Amino acid sequence: MEGADFVLECIFENLDAKRELFREIEALVTPDVILATNTPSSVSPRLPTRAYCRALRGHALVEPRLPHPIVEIIPGEKTTPETVEAATALMREAGKLPVLVKKDAPGFVGNRLLHASTARPMSIVEQGIADPATVDLVLSTGRECASK
Repeated sequence: MEGADFVLECIFENLDAKRELFREIEALVTPDVILATNTPSSVSPRLPTRAYCRALRGHALVEPRLPHPIVEIIPGEKTTPETVEAATALMREAGKLPVLVKKDAPGFVGNRLLHASTARPMSIVEQGIADPATVDLVLSTGRECASK
């Protein structure tokens, strides 16, 4: 990791393992290195180390198969504005669309919006108002009209 400016952790979702990995990484890098985690939106990585004080959580940073380039940047409590700016610039250079999330919350922004946008259509089907094919047709036609 010598000479690194940015380190992104992407191990399995076990907070104890992540904490241990960050402790190991911290011993290998200088304090000015940006440390980040690619934790899924259901896990809050509040890591009690210097790492998280400098960390940014880039949701979907390593998901090139996703149809959108959005990266949700969620600063830690002690993350500096300069760190946010540097990580934002790096994500832009990587072809991503960084968005700043002000508060760490389960679901972040993208998943909360996704769940909200799917709950109502499912409710319409569950209540017997329309069948799934009708809901899909209305939604897909509405998206097509909106994009024109």
